[in-house]
Amino acid sequence: MLGAVGDGTQGASSSAGASESEDTTAPTGAPPLDLPPWVPPPGSWSEVSLNTLSDVDPCEVFPCSWSGAAGQEGLVDSWNSAAFATTRGSMGSLLVWGGGGGSGYYGNELYAYDVAARTWQRQTEPVPDPQVTDADNGELQDGSPVPLQTNDLLEYHPGTDSVVVLLGSPTLAGPGHGAGHMFGFDQGWRRTALLPHVLGLGASAYDPTREIFWANSQGGNLFAYDPTPGPDADGRYGVVVPGPSLPVELYAVAAIDPDDDLYVVVDARADRLWASNLGAPQQPPVELQWEGAAPSRSGGGLEWVPERGRFYWYAGDGNDIRTLTPPADSMPWDTGLWRWDPVDVLGGPPPQPRTTPVFASWRWAPAIGSFLICNGVDQPVHAFRI
Repeated sequence: MLGAVGDGTQGASSSAGASESEDTTAPTGAPPLDLPPWVPPPGSWSEVSLNTLSDVDPCEVFPCSWSGAAGQEGLVDSWNSAAFATTRGSMGSLLVWGGGGGSGYYGNELYAYDVAARTWQRQTEPVPDPQVTDADNGELQDGSPVPLQTNDLLEYHPGTDSVVVLLGSPTLAGPGHGAGHMFGFDQGWRRTALLPHVLGLGASAYDPTREIFWANSQGGNLFAYDPTPGPDADGRYGVVVPGPSLPVELYAVAAIDPDDDLYVVVDARADRLWASNLGAPQQPPVELQWEGAAPSRSGGGLEWVPERGRFYWYAGDGNDIRTLTPPADSMPWDTGLWRWDPVDVLGGPPPQPRTTPVFASWRWAPAIGSFLICNGVDQPVHAFRI
């Protein structure tokens, strides 16, 4: 396995020397959570939603003019992801948008799962009989964006209370790139600055230290995007700063390690692990070495949990949850061994497996000390508590 060191049976040289099963009772250094009774116990799954996405489907009699080949199911089962809005609702909200791959779904409405209310609500309406009238900017006849296959490129920006669509592949005839778009809950849809692209697919992560996004397109370059400035003369919001090449395969996913100030990319399809130093983002990315059993399925969800100082990975196939831990403080991040460890699942029914990658649908909800995932429009939202 390229990049791997050892077979996972040797002693760890990182801070993950013990199995993750020894660390599922409470986040280290965090105050006890006063959790509602519907939150699962540590190490367990639970169904936490009171309705499903299909309960708020705008298409009452299928097919509708925006249904495409898959209907609303294309939101979840066609290479799409989700974002988590920490500031929407008292416990945050899981946000879903996109049309899925190919001709999966032409609806471009936005949904939100309010964690405290435990319900899905439709935030916008799909465009009836959608037509691409502005191919350069990837927009429909009302100026809203063409629905995209989002992969790991759907994010939330707390400072502007906006959903941000960073690249993607179109479901209707039109560009797979262009301006990009962001949806402000008080402002509606607006264009982002022009974003670098190759194939329109890639990965992204929110940087809480700088309050910006880092992203890369498949086979393309790392870049930074600040959505705050604007609009410019063309009505575009934000500023893009391109960076060095990041040679990753299809379905790579990314997340930020704020402790080491790194943009970390798991490229499971190529058995590679990369990190970019955000303190010096113009430097080439570093290929990292690891030990332990790395995931074999690409496009898994990857999230950093500050209280644990590590990443959590979920592959979308039942109980395959793992941690990725940086080297111990005494070891440099770029030459020390990173470590993969399995997480013991102690109870509860897991969600049904996905047939397509999870990407950023696996999201950390800090108010309940749990991850959220929705693997189908007819399935409940599941929570996994660490």
